[in-house]
Amino acid sequence: MDNILRKAFLASLGAVALTEEVGKKLLKELVKKGAISEKEARRVIKEVVKKAKKENKELTKKLVAETKKIVEKASIKAIEGLNKLEKELNKKAKYK
Repeated sequence: MDNILRKAFLASLGAVALTEEVGKKLLKELVKKGAISEKEARRVIKEVVKKAKKENKELTKKLVAETKKIVEKASIKAIEGLNKLEKELNKKAKYK
């Protein structure tokens, strides 16, 4: 479970980095063509990266919450299974 969470987190970090990289390339082209100023391009990049980081943080929080739910459910099932096994063993011990 921990491995899945780690992979999802790393993937979301990669998405942020990719967003920044692609955005910079696109904005460089727009600056080169004179469609926007260099100052405006820097502002847009900063804004997009900030938004991507915020969304990454929110996604991570949701992922952690869902992972906790799954682990709790698995733990409850494991405890129920152990309780059932204990009852069966106690029954068998009484019959001996």
